[in-house]
Amino acid sequence: MSRLILIFGLLITLDLTSSSFAGEFREPTFTIEADVRDRFFIRQINDYYIGNFDDKLPADEVMQVIRDGAFRLSDYFYIEADRYFYFAYYIRNLSGKPQTVYVRWGSQFTESGGYILDHLKNPQSALPLTRFPSDHDVFFGEVPTGDSLIVGFRHGDGTMTGKVGSATIRDLHSMIEITTTEEAINAAVLGVVGIMALYNLGMFLFFRKSYFLYYIIYSIATLTTLSYINGDLIWSVPKFDLERAQDGFLVDGVNYIFALVLLSKSSLTKQASYLENYGFYYDSR
Repeated sequence: MSRLILIFGLLITLDLTSSSFAGEFREPTFTIEADVRDRFFIRQINDYYIGNFDDKLPADEVMQVIRDGAFRLSDYFYIEADRYFYFAYYIRNLSGKPQTVYVRWGSQFTESGGYILDHLKNPQSALPLTRFPSDHDVFFGEVPTGDSLIVGFRHGDGTMTGKVGSATIRDLHSMIEITTTEEAINAAVLGVVGIMALYNLGMFLFFRKSYFLYYIIYSIATLTTLSYINGDLIWSVPKFDLERAQDGFLVDGVNYIFALVLLSKSSLTKQASYLENYGFYYDSR
């Protein structure tokens, strides 16, 4: 009997401990240190889960959600298909001045965005984040000194769940460096796999052996999967059956050819044009 009472008491304690995190911003998601010197790269350590909604929330509703405390600290994310997943990051800026941060999420969804809120408990303003040109979902905005919030949303292209920790914030130079480096690597990998598909196509036409078709199918499936995961396919083919591409790994032949042609452009040239269009000027020296 005493053992049952002990277990019951333990369960109540655990429940109260977990529920105390609901509606409270206890731990910063990102902390910008005092000696940052305008160069930083910080990885996400937690997530404040708000929920999945059928429709996108207006800015005033987002602020009301925070005022009502309708969120909870979470180590996992859960994105439902065809719904808007909302979450919050607690930013602590100890640098002594406002900092422009570049928030980077994995892959690129059909619709993403967010706001910077000026207060943890009673926000009065919601500054929309601006999209940064990248094959991933990257947004930037200026966070004030002290404590503030970033509330983000992503439209679920499919049901996804996992442990939080993939999001990062960086300064402009660090973001440009990682973007150009990843684009060069992705272009090289996609190019090698594309050459494998063309090589096996030639071998099939010459020898008429069916197993070369298996290599072609494997190469095309690998190329499509890599393009989807890295965001390259979605970024490069926004006008050619985007909805179908987002639904899975099936992309029709015409779209696929368009994707290969567009991806064959120089990554550095493409990145330079993006930065010029967005008014960014960066000297790599």
